[in-house]
Amino acid sequence: CAAVYLAREGWRWAREDFWLRRAANLPALDQERVQALQHAHWIAPNNPATPYQIGEIYRLRSWAGGDDYRDLAEAAMEWFRTAVTANPYDMHPYMRHAMCLDWVGRHEEAGAMFQKALEIDPNNFDLIRHHGWHFLQIRDYEAAKRELERSLEIRPWDNNVARYYLNVVNQRLQNPYPF
Repeated sequence: CAAVYLAREGWRWAREDFWLRRAANLPALDQERVQALQHAHWIAPNNPATPYQIGEIYRLRSWAGGDDYRDLAEAAMEWFRTAVTANPYDMHPYMRHAMCLDWVGRHEEAGAMFQKALEIDPNNFDLIRHHGWHFLQIRDYEAAKRELERSLEIRPWDNNVARYYLNVVNQRLQNPYPF
């Protein structure tokens, strides 16, 4: 029984690895890469990294703009939900899902999704920095400043994104109506 089980699992792992390696050798945002990752997900649906990667591809393609940005964001969110199902203890799919919600203007839902992520990892500098970005999207500059400063307190080095957005927030606090 053990030999049969190990043989079956080894074969499954080899097939998943084949598709993951194939995806890794394709251009980052290419649809063929998505298809290869989908094959790997079909073979090993409990691997949360694969749907997360697919979601990231759709999110980045959505954020590039274009007429189909909403459809791509919806596809990304669906894959992030799949990643959450496979591993509900990883804050990254929640965070990326929240970012997509902000991108399509569903800010209230985004706030709730950020809260779920923060329940999992309340001291992650990257998550807190993106939470600050969320507050910038909804023009709550005081909250954005608080979160971005907290992100910089946790990680003062190699945190240029938080530093950049904090400068934007400080400018907005000085002149909230730049247009």
